[in-house]
Amino acid sequence: MSTLSLSCSSDDSTPYSIPDPNTETPGVTDPEPEPEPEQKDIMIGIWNINELYLNDYALLLNDCEKQATITFNEDGTLKEHIVEDDCAVREGEFTGTWKNLEDNKYQIRVDKLSNNSYFNDVDYYTLEVIEEGKIKLTQQIQHEGENSYILSVELLKK
Repeated sequence: MSTLSLSCSSDDSTPYSIPDPNTETPGVTDPEPEPEPEQKDIMIGIWNINELYLNDYALLLNDCEKQATITFNEDGTLKEHIVEDDCAVREGEFTGTWKNLEDNKYQIRVDKLSNNSYFNDVDYYTLEVIEEGKIKLTQQIQHEGENSYILSVELLKK
């Protein structure tokens, strides 16, 4: 009988055991998959105004005007840093709002004191990615009693 009880005792000399793959271990679950990183809108960031186009004709900007920046924030607000054509920095807070309307269309509204009239009185802009860090916002404008025209602003990511 004592021989029989010794043969049935557990073997404590084995340092580990191999689990049966068909048996679930209580309390152990597969780790949750990492959530997909949320894609930020391409507009978010600080942009320099690089070029202006009227009906696809480039309007010349001097080096001073190209120092102007527009910051598009994640919360849908924007802030302008306006530099005049004589390199004078325009004092004051120039703010506005922006919204992605889907299908590469954006609504952008600026403070009425802004001199950036290309961001006023427009329902939406069509966004075109020219290359990494360079986009163009285009709008068609129709004032009552006048011919329509197309105004585009090319922005470079700072």
